This record gives sequence, C-alpha cells and structure tokens, in this order.
Amino acid sequence: MASTSKLTEAIAQDLREAWQKLIKSEKREEIYCFGIYTTELGDYLIPTACGEKGLAKVAKRYVKEGHYKSGEALEALRWSLPDSPHHDTFKYDRTEMLLSDRPDPYGLTESQSDREARTRHQAAYTALKTLDKEGLFGKGKMRESITIVLTGPDNADEFALHWLKKLNPKSVYEAFIEPIHQTPTQGTIEQYGSRKSGTSALALSVDGQYIAIAGDTRAFVFETGPPRQVLAKELPKRGAYANLHGVSFSVEGTLAVLTEEGGKPTLSILTGKNWSKVKHFPLQDKEPLSFVGSPTGDWYAMSTQNNWLTVYAPNDEQLARFKAHKDWPRKIAVSPNSRLLASADRRSGLFVWDTLKWEPAIHNAGIKANAVTFNNKGDRMAVYSPWERDPLRIVNPQTGKVLKTYNLEREIQTAAFSPDDTLLALGMNPIEICDPAEAALVDLKAGKIIRSQYGSHSSIDDLAFITSNGTTKIAIAGDPEDKALMALTVWVLD
Repeated sequence: MASTSKLTEAIAQDLREAWQKLIKSEKREEIYCFGIYTTELGDYLIPTACGEKGLAKVAKRYVKEGHYKSGEALEALRWSLPDSPHHDTFKYDRTEMLLSDRPDPYGLTESQSDREARTRHQAAYTALKTLDKEGLFGKGKMRESITIVLTGPDNADEFALHWLKKLNPKSVYEAFIEPIHQTPTQGTIEQYGSRKSGTSALALSVDGQYIAIAGDTRAFVFETGPPRQVLAKELPKRGAYANLHGVSFSVEGTLAVLTEEGGKPTLSILTGKNWSKVKHFPLQDKEPLSFVGSPTGDWYAMSTQNNWLTVYAPNDEQLARFKAHKDWPRKIAVSPNSRLLASADRRSGLFVWDTLKWEPAIHNAGIKANAVTFNNKGDRMAVYSPWERDPLRIVNPQTGKVLKTYNLEREIQTAAFSPDDTLLALGMNPIEICDPAEAALVDLKAGKIIRSQYGSHSSIDDLAFITSNGTTKIAIAGDPEDKALMALTVWVLD
C-alpha cells in the first residue's frame, strides 16, 4: 500500500505541473482560485482552477442560454469549479495511481473509511501547503489575490471552510471566503429536536398543534408553538434502521407512519397518550414512492415504483388498487375532506379519484406531471414535476381544468399552500448540480417569488406551514446541505 508521504509527494508533483501549465498557457488569465477538487471520502483528488477571463466567458454563455440574468451570473458562478474552463483539464496520473494502491473508502467499515478519508485529505492539504511555502503561488500581494481550495461537490461548507482557513492567509480568508460562503437567505433557519436527522416527509395535525416528521430512521412529533419535541421513535421496531417514507395525522390525532425495509413497506399506526400504542401492518406492495392518509383516518394510500396506487384500511385490508398510471406518481395528495385522492404521472396525466366509490372522477391526460398538492379549502391543486422543468399549474379538482400556469423554469420537488391559500411554498432543485436547493415563497396572485432561502438543504422533499405566537414559519424536510440538521428545520419568514 502506498504510504502517506508518497501520496503527498505525488499530489504535490501533479499540482506543480498543473500550476506551471496554467501559467504558461494562460498568460493573460488572472487566476483567482487554485487547488484540489475532491469528495467527502477523498476517492479522487483533482487539480482545479478558476480565472477571471474564463469566468466571464462562461457567465456570458449562461446568460445567453437563459440560466441567469446578466447581473447575477458572475457572482453565481465564481465559486462553481465544475463550470470553470480550467477545471478537469490537468493530469494527475501520479496521484491516481497511488490512490488506487490504497484501500477503497467505499469498501471499508465506517470508522476505517473515515480514517482513510482523513489520510487522503491531510495528504492533499500538506501538498498544497508545501507548495505555498515554496512560493509557487506568489508572495505578498500576488499571493493574496489567489484563494487556495480543498473542496468538491459532495463536501459541505463546513468541510470547505475548514481547509480554506488553514490554507490561506487571514486576509484572503476574510476578504474572499467569508462573504461568499455565507448563506444568502431572506429570513432565518432554526433547528429543533434531540437528534440530527435528514427528513423525507412532514404532516401537520388538523388543529395545527403538532407536526410529525419522517426522519432517517425515526418518526418525530413536535408541538408547533413553541416547537417542543414530544416523540422520537424508531419504527417499525427499535434497531430496524428502516427508511421512513411518509407520515399522516387523522382528525382524532392518530399518527400513521409508512416505513420500508428491503423494498417491503410496513404501516405503523400510533394511538393513545403520547402515541404510546403501536400496531404494525406489513403491506403487500413493494418499493413505495409516496404516502398519504385521509384526515378522517379511514384509509391510507401509497404509490409504488411499479406505477400502482393502492389504498388500505387502518390495517392491512386492501380497499382499492389502481393500475391506470404508466409512469411513477411521485407525490400523491388527499383533499382536506378526504373525498378526493389525486395522483399524476408524466405519461398518463392527472387523475382525481372518488374515495367513496373508489373510481376515477377526473382524468386529464394533457397535464403531464407527477406530483400533486391540495390547498386548504380543497378547491385547488398545485400540479408540478420533480426532475423536469415543467410549468407549475393550479388546477380545479372538480373539473380537472387548468386555472393558472406559472413558468418558473425550475424543477419543483414539493409544494405547500399557506393557511389562507394566497401563497405557495416551493422546494426546488438547484439550477447547478453542486448548488444547494431553494425554498421559495410564491405570491399566487402576482405569480412572483417574493421570498427565497438557499443553503440549508441539498434537496427539499416536503414543506409545511406552521404558525406560532403570530409568526409564520415553514418547516422543511430534506437532506441537509451544510451539516447534519436537527430533526425539525424551520424557515422563519421576516
């Protein structure tokens, strides 16, 4: 196995050659960033660079293609290393050969993998620091014009800032790094709970007093004003480490949780004081996508990866199964009065199901989407598409007709109506792959985004409005971006 010292030497040689090639071939380029592009586990260590000339060229192209407005592109792309024309143009054969001679981080235990990753990152840091001491990147004012980085697409800001601070003079860190890496937000992010946890789904109780959360392996319940955790429970049993796909509250306060382990789902029904009584029902379907429960508590619906939509009673009794979809219905929805169940996919269009007769009430094949959200009155639906830049449509669930269309040019993962149905909170994928996800607040009358929040999550999978002490907040479920967040993440609007 290649030693750490040999790995450090190989990285330094590859970096020196990359820098010399860059200076020689780009004499008129003003380089402002140089370093190593990596991952959290250090499975590759690639020399990378950014320059003002290259940035201007890329920004001009992106503005022309409509990805950014002219005044936004330069700053938005400044630290996006994969967009730099200098990125991934350097050889790093020595480093690659020695990395292949070391243990694969993905084939080790968690503790062994962490140690190997630390070794690789430390070798990269030492190589950069050694070259800097040699004066390779200049001295004095020349050096202060360059930011040395050790970062990558899978690294949180906490990781990047740790190395940036160690690799650069204080003046560089303060002048270049801190302002750029601060999260641009309108409003603030607050966290609550006893555990750090990614989340996948939220459910607000009918009276608004509680919010339930599907965490990584646990279901959580919080009082909403002020937020206080009252439940954290592994399901379907302690130590199961099952994936939680959805949660729902009935009007009587019954909590339902859908878990999945090895592709097989289990419906857990929690009742009693502090939801202490639990019953589990293994379900017949496999590989669930979305889960909702009727507010009346009479039934639960689940969409699956074989395009089915199945409805169960509060046990394992199957009430209905629909096979009309030809593609994945990613996010299904139930009306506030439990009378309608809505689903959509990108091939078959939109369906609205009558839950008394369990038959289709509406089918609009022209609305190609795969996610649906009801408003609080039940007389409107938001219909949209994760992973596709389709228009956001507001649809009448009684007729299936489109009432209004918004072209936000974004992939919308999830949506939630404000309590008065005048605003729509959206969780949207980033325009650039390495950017964080965006939570946005849309004025439905004006059709404009009036608030936005970046940086807290790499993906936003569910949203819910909560009100406490006269303050409107938006609970966010998804994968954390900067670092592991607590179970309940709340965007407090200003």
